[in-house]
Amino acid sequence: MIRFENVTHRYASKQAVLADTSFTVQPRELVALVGPSGSGKTTTLKLINRLLEPSSGRISIDGKDTSQLDPIQLRRGIGYVLQRFGLFPHMTLAENVAVGPRLAGWPASEISARTDELLELLGLPPAEYRSRFPRELSGGQEQRVGVARALAARPQIMLMDEPFGALDPVTREHLQATYRRIHDELKLTTVLVTHDVTEALWLADRVLLMDKGQVVHAASPRELLTLPQSPSVTQLLEIPRRQLERLAALTREP
Repeated sequence: MIRFENVTHRYASKQAVLADTSFTVQPRELVALVGPSGSGKTTTLKLINRLLEPSSGRISIDGKDTSQLDPIQLRRGIGYVLQRFGLFPHMTLAENVAVGPRLAGWPASEISARTDELLELLGLPPAEYRSRFPRELSGGQEQRVGVARALAARPQIMLMDEPFGALDPVTREHLQATYRRIHDELKLTTVLVTHDVTEALWLADRVLLMDKGQVVHAASPRELLTLPQSPSVTQLLEIPRRQLERLAALTREP
C-alpha cells in the first residue's frame, strides 16, 4: 500500500532529516514508527500525504507515484490524526466530523448518516453528542472526534502522530483498543508514530525502529521481543522490561 524507495528529505539547512530510507507497508497492516526524537518519524508521515516533498527518492501509494498525484485528492484518501486533537472550537462535533465529506462534495444526507455512524462507532451516541462543542468534552472524547473526522471520508490509509499521548492511562488504553478494533473492521492501513514502546508492541502488526533519519530495524512485536538483533533494538526494549521489573518488585514480599 505504501512504499518508500531511497527517500531523502532535507530542510533548508540542508541537513537530511530522512536519509536514503526504504520500507513498505502492506495493505491492512498497522505499522508503528518508533525511535528517539528527531529520528524522522513525523517527517515520514508528512511525506506520505505530501505535506512535505522528498528531496530525492520515490514514494508510492497503491503502486502510484505520489509526486504524480494531485495533493488535495491524495489527502482526501488519507486520514490524519494529531496528538492535540485539532478540532474547530466554533463547530459542533457533527460539523467537525463532516469537514472532509463536505469538502469532497458529498450529499447532505450521506454526510449526516456517516457522521452518526462514526460517532456511534467511537462510543459517542449521536443523539447526545452531535450538537455539542469541543469545549464540552473530555480529552478522550475530543480525541475520539478527531479519529471520527479522519475516518469520515472513508480513507484507505490512516496516519496517526502520537494520537494517544496526551490522554490519561485508562482513557489511553481504552482508545487504543477501540482504534485497533476499528482498524480491523474497516480494513484500514495505518501508520502510527509513537514514543511509547509498549503501545507499539501492543497495537502494531510490525514495528519500524527509526534512528538518525533511517529505518534501522523492522519486525513484528514477537520478533522484537524474542530475537533482539542489534544494540538499538536491545536499548529500545529495555524501557518496557525495566517497567515490568519494577512492577514485579513492588509485588514481592518485603
